[in-house]
Amino acid sequence: MLRNRYNTFKEIVAMSGVHWAVQDKVIMTTESTWKLLFERNPLAGAYYHRDEPEFSLLATMFRLGDVKVEDGNEVITLIDTTTVIVITNRTEHDEPAK
Repeated sequence: MLRNRYNTFKEIVAMSGVHWAVQDKVIMTTESTWKLLFERNPLAGAYYHRDEPEFSLLATMFRLGDVKVEDGNEVITLIDTTTVIVITNRTEHDEPAK
């Protein structure tokens, strides 16, 4: 049931002509788009007056299945730029470091 809520809401906001007003907590679109949404998925009616209040939590559970596939061939090289810091227990400035 929770996955259905997540998928339904995600499907709604991904549709062309639909805007999720996060601050206002509503989905904004035309009546004809709502009609189309209701025909495609009757569960869409749950979001006619309000957005999905738990979308961020649902996304935490189910987003792992949403893998973004990219076509780029970009290579990222990680470089170790570690600097060695010597810590000593010297009490006098003239004493050599250990």
